[in-house]
Amino acid sequence: FTVPANAAGIHTIQIYNGSAPVLPVQTLTLASAPMAVKAPVVKQKVTYILCVKGAHRRVTYGVNPTCPTGFVKQ
Repeated sequence: FTVPANAAGIHTIQIYNGSAPVLPVQTLTLASAPMAVKAPVVKQKVTYILCVKGAHRRVTYGVNPTCPTGFVKQ
């Protein structure tokens, strides 16, 4: 007896081998397969900072940005 993949519900089965006695009807209850729960995708906030070194300016960005060596956050 093979059960289809999407056979959730109540089913009745009666096995008959071609001669008497006929076996009684059996009830089979199949539950649906549990669904996998995915964690929600949380986008991380991107932050922009201005880094200055003398006359040079640089914009750095990311989740937790830092200025390169020698630059100061402004």
